[in-house]
Amino acid sequence: MASTLCAKCSTLILDHLWNNDVVFHENLQALIRSAEQGCAFCNLCWTLIQADWKPVNIERCLAASSPGSQISDPRIYLQGDWQPPDPVPSVPSRIYLSCGKMPMMVGDPTVDGLFCHLDLFAAPGLSSPARYSPATADFGARYITGENRNLDLLVSQVHSWVSFCQKYHKLCNNASRPSAPRTMPTRLIDVGDPSSTSPASSTTRIVLSSTLPTPQPYIALSYCWGPGPLTLSLTDATLPTFLTHLPATSPSPSAKTSPLNSLPQSHLDAIQLTRALGIRYLWIDALCITQGNRPDWERESKLMASVYGGAFLTIVAGRAASSHEGFIPNTHLLHNPHGAPVPLPCGPSPRSHRGPDLGAVYATIPRSALLGPVSTRGWCFQEGLLSNRSLVFGEQQVGFRCRVLSMWEDGLATFESKDGPHHLGGPMPGRDAAEVMRRWYGMLFHFTPRALTEPHDVFACVASIAMLVGRVVKSRYLAGLWEGDMVRGLMWRGRHGLHLGSYEPLRRPRASGFRTGEVKGGLVVRAPSWSWAAVVGPVIWEAAGVRKERAFVDRESVCVRPRNGERWTVQEGVGEADRLFMPRLELQVWGRMVEVRRAEMTLVEVKHMPKYDKFGMLLDAASGVVNGGRRSVLGFIASAYFDVDDEKDTEDLWCLLVVVGQGLLLAKDVDGKFRRVGRFLVAGDGWPENIKEVAVDLI
Repeated sequence: MASTLCAKCSTLILDHLWNNDVVFHENLQALIRSAEQGCAFCNLCWTLIQADWKPVNIERCLAASSPGSQISDPRIYLQGDWQPPDPVPSVPSRIYLSCGKMPMMVGDPTVDGLFCHLDLFAAPGLSSPARYSPATADFGARYITGENRNLDLLVSQVHSWVSFCQKYHKLCNNASRPSAPRTMPTRLIDVGDPSSTSPASSTTRIVLSSTLPTPQPYIALSYCWGPGPLTLSLTDATLPTFLTHLPATSPSPSAKTSPLNSLPQSHLDAIQLTRALGIRYLWIDALCITQGNRPDWERESKLMASVYGGAFLTIVAGRAASSHEGFIPNTHLLHNPHGAPVPLPCGPSPRSHRGPDLGAVYATIPRSALLGPVSTRGWCFQEGLLSNRSLVFGEQQVGFRCRVLSMWEDGLATFESKDGPHHLGGPMPGRDAAEVMRRWYGMLFHFTPRALTEPHDVFACVASIAMLVGRVVKSRYLAGLWEGDMVRGLMWRGRHGLHLGSYEPLRRPRASGFRTGEVKGGLVVRAPSWSWAAVVGPVIWEAAGVRKERAFVDRESVCVRPRNGERWTVQEGVGEADRLFMPRLELQVWGRMVEVRRAEMTLVEVKHMPKYDKFGMLLDAASGVVNGGRRSVLGFIASAYFDVDDEKDTEDLWCLLVVVGQGLLLAKDVDGKFRRVGRFLVAGDGWPENIKEVAVDLI
């Protein structure tokens, strides 16, 4: 990390910057000129400004010396903000850079948008990779898997994070209760005895947990497979060999190292890191679940709560889009070579401003806490919720997450939300059924935007969470909805109609091409039409908070009811939370329906239209009712929202009122049954009072 500094930067000492505005350059032009002449720190600052400031703000700062400028002080200032290394919670120590003095508060019109910050971290000492520099005690941030990829430093940091969690987090310790042999994964990877130097003890192979004399700690891997099948995985054919050794991981003479017969790099990285952490056993789905063996896959898929919940640690290979990429090296700097860390002399300890010089402390462009490609995958979502402690290899840095804290190598530490869906996968998913149900919908809010290579895996991806929820809510599980909360469950909607973000419209699932009899890209049915799993894309439930929840349980507001006592379906063999496939399930409902047509009126003619926007269309009653021998048109108008845009031309439409003011938009099939195609909101004169209750079959 050697660097060249200009005359100005070579005299900088961090001790002079703490809570003090120091003139860095007379103006932005001077800083840019120094950066172009090769000063590493000025170049780092200019790189940060270009990334953080809007072009209009850069132009304002460049023009600050011109007559009539709104900026009275064009000088570039530095101000240091030291934060003690405290993980409960904390932010990194920083150097703020501003045009004009650093504002007392964000929003000052003279400087708003004209400041940014660099992060500071302590580097390991040169004498030993495992030893830290003297500044380590005062600066908690690290740069673990950067240019030098110091595995010893990574291992030391992981042990520090885990020890802190084990010492202070009762919730995590309760969740990480000792496993019994029956709750351990069926198969594990033995990476070798870390305490032995014998070559035979370093052989990597598959072992059956039932053969282990006592429960053993193990690590689990959460990662993206990537497109296509893996080059090497556990199958019925490879199992005998894998019980002896895994190819390309052991010194066995028979192990082939051909790229077509070797493990993906992410698997090799996980094996290397497990050994380095002193743990002997590792669980990787592709090597511990028999691929191509459907009974084994279904049995093991239902055990994810114990697999990830019982792991000593889960490695999250967040930064790798494919299992072949690997995850230990951090390639972040390769994409931004001008953002390489720059050493600056610290001076004495910032705690006391006295004592010896602590040596070099490094300034770097802030690193994000984004996970990377793994945050887009459906299976990885469940694995994250079920894990009690996770080592996260994010896009730009390494972090540690448990049920209490998230801690990152840049020094950032934040508490996990006590009411978030993350607790669904732990030993305390909630205090009562209502609380757990809220977390269930919150979980689906985050899960439904995730992608699945195989669309039929949608229920398997949340099966372990559903089993944990089912123990509390004591309700039948029907295609992703809970019978005890069916009214609210039916009223999901696509998020693309909201103004909270640019969400993609919902679509129907398409075949992956891996299933026999399915053509890749063809439409597939993986869930009944009334289930959120019938569509692909982000969905939301509008009800939030106790007051709004009452609308889905109060008799005065609920307008549908099951036809079979308290049961919404009489179909056999359904209701268990461990059901992995539920493509077809029929609900038997009592409700009030109106046949509707697209309204032949303009928006101007409709008064009091609720929440009408470009995603909806107008409907009115398609038929009348007999009144004194005369047929009169029903005074009913609705704004309708189709779940999938491509289905807006659907004919034979009906509105089923679910709760006062809103309900489901249905299409009638040739057999007289109904399927959901969207939802509607009542407008105009309201819902007609003379509509009789009828039997409705929802498929």
